[in-house]
Amino acid sequence: MPGLNTEVELKLRLLAPEAWEGVFAASAVAEMLLTPPQDEHLESWYFDTAEGDLQEAGLAYRIRLEGGRWVATVKTDGSAAGGLHERREWNVTVDGPEPSYDYFRATEAGPLLAAAAGDAPLEPRFSTVFDRRRADVAFADSRIEVAADRGMILAGGREEAIAEVELELKEGSAAAVLALGAELARQLPLAVEPRSKYFRALVLAGLDEGFEPAAPALVEPEDAVVPAVRSLVAGQIHTVLDTYAKFTADDKDIERLHRLRIELRRLRSLVAFAKPLAEPTGYAAWQSELRALSRATHDLRETDVIGEVWEEMLAARTPLAPPPWLAMLLATEREKLVAELKANLGDQGRITGTLLAFRSWLADERSLQPRDLSLEDFAASRVGGWLDDMRTAGKDIGLEDAAALHQLRIEGKKVRYVLERLPFEDRRTSMLVARLRKLQDCLGQVHDAVRIDTVMGRWMSEHASRTVHRDAGLLMGWMTRLRVEAGGEFAAAWKRFRRAAKRWRK
Repeated sequence: MPGLNTEVELKLRLLAPEAWEGVFAASAVAEMLLTPPQDEHLESWYFDTAEGDLQEAGLAYRIRLEGGRWVATVKTDGSAAGGLHERREWNVTVDGPEPSYDYFRATEAGPLLAAAAGDAPLEPRFSTVFDRRRADVAFADSRIEVAADRGMILAGGREEAIAEVELELKEGSAAAVLALGAELARQLPLAVEPRSKYFRALVLAGLDEGFEPAAPALVEPEDAVVPAVRSLVAGQIHTVLDTYAKFTADDKDIERLHRLRIELRRLRSLVAFAKPLAEPTGYAAWQSELRALSRATHDLRETDVIGEVWEEMLAARTPLAPPPWLAMLLATEREKLVAELKANLGDQGRITGTLLAFRSWLADERSLQPRDLSLEDFAASRVGGWLDDMRTAGKDIGLEDAAALHQLRIEGKKVRYVLERLPFEDRRTSMLVARLRKLQDCLGQVHDAVRIDTVMGRWMSEHASRTVHRDAGLLMGWMTRLRVEAGGEFAAAWKRFRRAAKRWRK
């Protein structure tokens, strides 16, 4: 009989391919084995029509040689949230490597294939060849298959290495899969792999245009608040993990670090949004963990901001002679801080382990308490309360009160980041987000001026060189000018924000 199941799976990429041998030696696996590890060689071929009709419909057709038998599989693209892939799949044992729609006529996949491709011939597109070591483990009252894969993807005349771990739920809860992934990430150099082998092959073959890997499920304003919040936070965890992977792939691109900080802040903001729903002890612990991840990026981002302002200043004035000392110091400092950040968050598995463990906590039904409210009604109360607090806090703030202005900026970011993730597309919300962004820009200039003054003051005290003092003094003067300009724009930005917030509350 054809087999159907909803596959719940976590994919983890081995950052050091040689760590493959250590997967089943890790205590999180070795101490929980239900069956001895088995080794097998797998060869898979993926098929589609000449026009790519199955890909267009979000379907993948695969035939795999495993354990001496041929198995045909159809998978939907499903969804992915917080690193966890969920998709439907149908498996049929067949006689050989030739594809046929007939294998799936009697399954729910049959109509899906027919609607996507009719009877158009299926052609081979790409293949994978890899060795797999797998076994079942008992973890948190669940049975999970652990599979360590190493081999190659072959597509478009090119090849790419496979070095990954897959955790597939066989019995129990999805939270257990995530918790096991978190434990492994604390023992091995692992990163969440949001892409399936199929999607990686599409990219390798240059066939991925217009195709996106599985994304978090969407929510609607009228959805019940607790499942909607779970989906929003899980989706943001997915985004943070993906953003971190992009940063590590090109750490010289300062915008990638900036994006990572934004997405971490957005995650913390969504968690703060959910506070009235959350179990208090768990909430406090996880906000502390997430805050620590954000703080780990602070020094590098501060160095990047100084570098950006310095380049902006140089572009606006006659080049300095002798060559600027500050640029050389910033380059050296940045290289050191990048290495420290990657070691802190990545090499030790900290960001992967922390976010997977948080995602596991979130998946537990006890983490959020049921509330008979829609997402829209909850947001009206929660965000509305934040806006009222902001309007009160900013009423009498003076431009000389840098600490209060910075706190106002942080509160504004929190509101904006949440609104940008909520499924509200009305004009009042878009106007409020725009006003918050302008307010944040003004307050950001003030904050940057204060921080750069502090850093330059410290550096001048550490260096007696006249060139050091020249560069630092020029930069501090430049920032003073920008701070004055921002101060001049603040009153108007604050007034517009207050009006937009008042309209949104109504």
